[in-house]
Amino acid sequence: MQFRKITLEDKEWINKYLKESGYKGCEFSFSTMMMWKEVYHNEVAEYKGTMCYRSHKHIYTFPAGSGDKRAAIETMMGLAEKSGQVFTLRGFDKEGAEWLEEQFPGVFEISTSRDEWDYVYSVEALSTLAGPKYHGKRNHIARFKDGGDWHYETMGPDNIENCRIMSDKWYQAQLDAGNHTVLNEKQVLNYALDHLQELDLRGGVLYRGEEVVAFTVGEAMSEDTFHVHIEKAYSDIQGAYPMINQQFVLHEMQGFQYVNREEDMGIPGLRRAKESYYPVEMIEKYKAVLK
Repeated sequence: MQFRKITLEDKEWINKYLKESGYKGCEFSFSTMMMWKEVYHNEVAEYKGTMCYRSHKHIYTFPAGSGDKRAAIETMMGLAEKSGQVFTLRGFDKEGAEWLEEQFPGVFEISTSRDEWDYVYSVEALSTLAGPKYHGKRNHIARFKDGGDWHYETMGPDNIENCRIMSDKWYQAQLDAGNHTVLNEKQVLNYALDHLQELDLRGGVLYRGEEVVAFTVGEAMSEDTFHVHIEKAYSDIQGAYPMINQQFVLHEMQGFQYVNREEDMGIPGLRRAKESYYPVEMIEKYKAVLK
């Protein structure tokens, strides 16, 4: 098994294995792997009918594809041992956890963390925001519309530079507030904007007057699920976040049944925000560490 850096030329064969697996977690996306490749030092290998993927040389993701997953895991365990690292396997669901324990009884400590579960929502619910539970969202959107001239555009060559200007201001405000953890995220966002077409990403842009006040980027993850990677808005503009959320769903996700909006990473404010949209499913993701 030969791991190497992931490149854009890997898209076709990796997507083939991802489609075979049908995994729902946000990690199982070629664009995710590419966008975070420099931050996490992502590497890939093709082995016995599977796609194997690792970060930081020793954190492995559950093999994708219909091939010999047991052989792939055994080989990755050997690589980790050879490098002196404790083998860690991540990104699998409950069914995968049961399979792993059946194939390797008592070998791994298997656990799950609520912080890493993906939030999945109904496209119809986020389109209409109907009913009393979304009353607050509708109010915020109404206040945004009260603020004056606004319009939505699909992201493309004519507005992507305006999105870069807005994101630079957003990230600078975060840095000025002492939040330096956003630097990696900014690198990821810039890569996404640079390679929107190559990664098959779709974006939405929200204007107030001539200024971009919010934008978002995502992709079709499967025939029924859309995956949102990035969402940025000025928090001091009331309703900007719920407005871009709804407009993106209305313009880019019709025809899909679900939208995956990733995990909350255990951040209290982000958890409250994601829970306030009432997910229809939480994708539980598991991790295994060699005992």
